[in-house]
Amino acid sequence: MFPNKALSELPLEIIDGDRGANYPKTNEFSARGHCLFLNAGNVSASGFSFSDTAFISEEKDQLLRKGKAQRDDVILTTRGTVGNLALYDESVPYEHVRINSGMVLMRPDKIALDPEFLYYALRSPAFSRQVASLQTGSAQPQLPIRDINHLRIPFPDLSNQKEVSKRVKLIFDKIELNRRMNETLEEMARALFRDWFVDFGPTRRQMEGATDPAAIMGHAFPAGDMPAEVVTGSASGISTTKPLTAATLAPSSPPSWATMACLRGGRTVRLLIATRSQLAERHQEKKNGIFGVMVVVCLGCQSETLAHPAHSHLIRQKR
Repeated sequence: MFPNKALSELPLEIIDGDRGANYPKTNEFSARGHCLFLNAGNVSASGFSFSDTAFISEEKDQLLRKGKAQRDDVILTTRGTVGNLALYDESVPYEHVRINSGMVLMRPDKIALDPEFLYYALRSPAFSRQVASLQTGSAQPQLPIRDINHLRIPFPDLSNQKEVSKRVKLIFDKIELNRRMNETLEEMARALFRDWFVDFGPTRRQMEGATDPAAIMGHAFPAGDMPAEVVTGSASGISTTKPLTAATLAPSSPPSWATMACLRGGRTVRLLIATRSQLAERHQEKKNGIFGVMVVVCLGCQSETLAHPAHSHLIRQKR
């Protein structure tokens, strides 16, 4: 059993955000700029979220004294939504990051305290319960630094910290992968629902003269002869080192699904692998020239995937 220690006893510096006269005003933020200035929405219950960002200029950044993040800092929200956490590691695509006045930076001495271990320890249910018991204020909950210092986490030796963080990271990565996959499928489902049942896309395209199943369905499946080769991941036992051709699947084989992780950005994509003839049979249409061609469809990027640069390392269209 590892000993529990208060954060004030750990090789750790807790740094507040700058609250001085140079704190950025609303008109000093921009959609792009030198330094990302974190808002409450950027640090969520599951880590960083950059769907809504604001930046300050380099000149403004230099005027601020405290609150500049360094790689491997852990960021904790301390006002409003209290207890959200994010790790500012190498995966974050911003070189200059500052916290707002409702956050603190936790900067571990990496000689004795592993940043990933600190991050996962702070995300534990036991730590969350401590935060809930200490936060003050009803209209806008707060967690002052004086109270943060009293929060306790396990503190094993460095080798055990690294082993624990390695194992926990595998679990969290799997959770995050599943979350992103669910988001992607939900986005696709909403887009299809809107096209089919709000805009009546299939009916409209048929009235406009479309006859190809892919065109009628609104390119939820790509049209044309597009044999492809999967170069990363696995798909229903099919070797990923060989081109996916009509001969790869038996004629009676049903369409199969593969789930692959995008190695750039961590996005998960689901791929439908089927012959054009199988797709045609699904829509009760059999036409000459569409049999025996493999179709690979990404539900993350829909019909763009085969030529989509973000996934070029996953799928290569054969010329």
